[in-house]
Amino acid sequence: MFDLGMSPGRLNLAGLATLPNLVRKLSPSILQGWMYHGNIAASIASIAVPRSSLAWNIRHSIHNIGTEKRTTRMTIALGAKLSGMTSVIVYNAHRSMDQHCALGYKGKSIIIPNGFDTTTFRPDQAAREQIRHEISVDNDAIVIGLAARFHPDKDHSNFLEAASVLHQTYPDVHYVLVGRGVDRSNKDLIVRVKTLGLGQVVHLLGERTDIARVMAAMDIATSSSRTEAFSNTVGEAMACAVPCVVTDVGDSARLVGSTGRVVPPRNHHALAKAWQDVLALRGSDHGALRAAARERIMDNFSIDAIVDRYRDMYLNLEPQR
Repeated sequence: MFDLGMSPGRLNLAGLATLPNLVRKLSPSILQGWMYHGNIAASIASIAVPRSSLAWNIRHSIHNIGTEKRTTRMTIALGAKLSGMTSVIVYNAHRSMDQHCALGYKGKSIIIPNGFDTTTFRPDQAAREQIRHEISVDNDAIVIGLAARFHPDKDHSNFLEAASVLHQTYPDVHYVLVGRGVDRSNKDLIVRVKTLGLGQVVHLLGERTDIARVMAAMDIATSSSRTEAFSNTVGEAMACAVPCVVTDVGDSARLVGSTGRVVPPRNHHALAKAWQDVLALRGSDHGALRAAARERIMDNFSIDAIVDRYRDMYLNLEPQR
């Protein structure tokens, strides 16, 4: 392992300048960039080893290029100019690939989605009971969850509006929100919860390190986002055998398949109706949906399955152009 002495968010030209010499000395067969800045650094380094293969990895969706930070827009634009050097560009979502191609990204593109650890994320009755005890919710109560940092793209307002609709007919359903900024210090969120009359059924857990345990405590997991690339939290919930209701953004619908429900973004009535449809399932039908969610992750999105796809890609790479 080599350290160029570069800190996140701070460009160190001296450190970057040492990269080509280091790469020339190592003489790798493949150079792999990871996300925008890493892709550009790998491209610069590849000049020193022209017979190597150059792979990029892009894991970002662009809902509106105008809303990105100025430095991010500049980096994306530079990436478009350098993209023709690549042997392959790996995207983790079809929507992300389409968006970048529209922005001028060239070269061979493939999709390799995120993979999930199905030993960590799994059904866990003990965790289910412990988390419910922590938030003072009965084991047989219905819990609908959202795991996402507090950000406009995650559309917590959409989730809470849907909860207020469902609350009219299912007043005993509880809602768990977990993620950075989703806690009692978020005054805007607290006011919104109280205004909607959900103070007794909404639980704000904030940022957690035991997300697998929290997922296992849910009956339905949700992505209420207005934009996504590939939602890790949806796949993690499915691996815990939790059915998911997701907005049709990014590759969420591809991930869920027939094991959950897909609704338009920014439509809280549709979101509430989808929750109600899942809650209406009883007995073996509900059990089958839970089993199908985990099975879909294990068959198509497990860590081992994704590792195999990366291995096959690397074995078949051509040298950079």
